[in-house]
Amino acid sequence: MGADGGSLPHRAEMVKTKKRRGTVNRQVNRIKWSCCTLTKKPLEEPVVLCPLGRLFNKQDLLVALMKKKLPNEYSYITSIKDLVTLKLTQNKNYLEQSGEENVTRFICPISGIEMNGLSKFVAFAKCGHVVAKTSIEKLQLKTCPLCEQKLHKNDIKIINPDRKYQKYLLKQIILNKKKKKKKKKRNKIKKESSRKRKTKTIEKNKNNLEKEKEETSPNIEKSKLIKKESISLTKKSDKNNRKEKEKEKENKIKQILKKKKINKEKKKEKEKETETEKEKESNIIKKVNKGRVYNSIFFTEKDREKFKDPRFMFTRGDLFDNKKI
Repeated sequence: MGADGGSLPHRAEMVKTKKRRGTVNRQVNRIKWSCCTLTKKPLEEPVVLCPLGRLFNKQDLLVALMKKKLPNEYSYITSIKDLVTLKLTQNKNYLEQSGEENVTRFICPISGIEMNGLSKFVAFAKCGHVVAKTSIEKLQLKTCPLCEQKLHKNDIKIINPDRKYQKYLLKQIILNKKKKKKKKKRNKIKKESSRKRKTKTIEKNKNNLEKEKEETSPNIEKSKLIKKESISLTKKSDKNNRKEKEKEKENKIKQILKKKKINKEKKKEKEKETETEKEKESNIIKKVNKGRVYNSIFFTEKDREKFKDPRFMFTRGDLFDNKKI
């Protein structure tokens, strides 16, 4: 057929067929979603998400950070602040002893989709909850659907994204680190400049004070003498003031004693007057009783009010006409 010494072509060589797309190795994808990227051990809570969206066992990663044994691939992880601790929901149908490939350990709490790499998952940076992307795509979320914590666009992070997206994230991380370094340098320069200014101002003030002291040194001696004299005068004046105050106190005490004496004397005089009046009244009553009224007493209307005795009510002639009897 070929006329070349017995070579026979096959149909597959002559007819072109469609090439099959390269199927993703399921085992590699399964390891990404079920094992730690650093140690390749199965994931155990607490699980951590790095800035590129890779999954790690928290304890293994912290040990590597402490001992400084992280490979260069993970040099972008510098501290715990770069990581997000995840809150995963376990699959009740999962059994470690069963070894079934289709069943996974973790699922979406909203839709129940398994974390096996076939569907995309998303984590919230603030709260750490993990959810399938299909259950959120239609919703314009401003809060976490599980704990209702406020969210921003940068808080939503994709788990195990494509290599292209990981490279994009790496570039952003490097740029952010450079910006932070520049800010630190600027702040240091500002602080140093402010310190230099302060030191200069302090030195200027010191020099000015020294000059003023040199200029005012003779005046200072005079001022000291004046101060001493003023202090001595003030002391003398204080002594005089004290003496005057003591004298004033003594005079006040004397005046108070005099007033007390005068008041006592007045009280005694009043008592004597009251006693004399009582004696007079008693004498009048005695005389009335004896019948000697007509020859010794002059009666007035006031006396009638005082002595309301039936013997005064009758009269002999004009006895009670404000005249002597």
